Amino acid sequence: MNVLTTVLGKELRESMRDRRTLIMLGVCVVVYPLLLALLLTKQIRAAEPQQTFIEVALHESSAPLSAYLTQHHVNVHTVRDAGELSRSPSAQEGTVGVAMEGSEDLTVYYDSTTVKTEAYQRLLGLLRDFNTQQFARAHPEAAQLPQLSEQDISSSALRAGDQIKGFIGMLFMPAFFFCMSTVIDATAGEKERRTAEVLLAQPLSPVSLIAGKWLSASLIGVVGLSAELLLVHGLMLSLPLEQIGMSWTVNTAEIIGLCIASASLPLLAAAVEMALAINAKTYKEAQTTVGLTAMVPLLISVLAGVSGVASHIAQALPMLSNHYLLQQLASGAHPGLMHYGSVFLINLLCSAPFLAFAVARISRPGYLANA
Repeated sequence: MNVLTTVLGKELRESMRDRRTLIMLGVCVVVYPLLLALLLTKQIRAAEPQQTFIEVALHESSAPLSAYLTQHHVNVHTVRDAGELSRSPSAQEGTVGVAMEGSEDLTVYYDSTTVKTEAYQRLLGLLRDFNTQQFARAHPEAAQLPQLSEQDISSSALRAGDQIKGFIGMLFMPAFFFCMSTVIDATAGEKERRTAEVLLAQPLSPVSLIAGKWLSASLIGVVGLSAELLLVHGLMLSLPLEQIGMSWTVNTAEIIGLCIASASLPLLAAAVEMALAINAKTYKEAQTTVGLTAMVPLLISVLAGVSGVASHIAQALPMLSNHYLLQQLASGAHPGLMHYGSVFLINLLCSAPFLAFAVARISRPGYLANA
């Protein structure tokens, strides 16, 4: 334990003297929350609701409207209970409910967190045309057109969760940047400067050496990621989100719980980057390899957003589980301790094989000779 503490202290002191590490820490903590604030501010100023639909649910008594929409290539299915049209379509995301009140008036129930703007606007145009045509045939002498009203059945918390879903790469990707400079300098940098020979000559095991370097780099990432999440929390509380129909109901205890659960993500990032940097033959190769690898989380998050990963799969994957937890908190849910614990353990367990590889690589006799 004393050997591990000595290595940890040495690496932390060297990291604090490295300007690149301090600059990366400061920039990533501030830049990503500010980008989030700018995006939300732009939406607040625009104050334009996001609307969409996949298919239309109609009461079975609305046969003429159903035929009209089907004729215009709109997917329609009927329901027996008219009350289902005004309920949250969580079981059928993207479905729009249309209720016909009286003989002409129409009410559209939609969830702004699941529908697509262009398709929804096209649907409104079709409904207005149908409403006007039907009314004109039945009441040619009338001077007032029938009404078409809209009701958003999503909650402000759900809209906040939907917005957070798009910022996964922005909020958690910095975990792979915070420790990058420290990892490269503590591995490939020491080998380039020939100081690794001195460390390997000391009476300490490869496990203690790797553990000390890993924890020192991870600690910087934990501090940076926690500071970033707390800053995001403060910005979300200060922004007038009600102007765009959102709310931020996450409390201080929940955001602290998220920071603790996410502390294992920098541990995973440092383990992956350390394995790559130790395996690199030169300092420049380590910089290139680790730098490109740090972009992989962004690619994964984009692909996950496009393909729509199921919630049970997202909860079992590193980094995506962090995002899913944050999305649940932003949506007003209150996850239990098991959920926080599973997020922490998933990232921690995924770091084990990379650490084992780093220990095995540094234990080889030809490590310093780039064999």
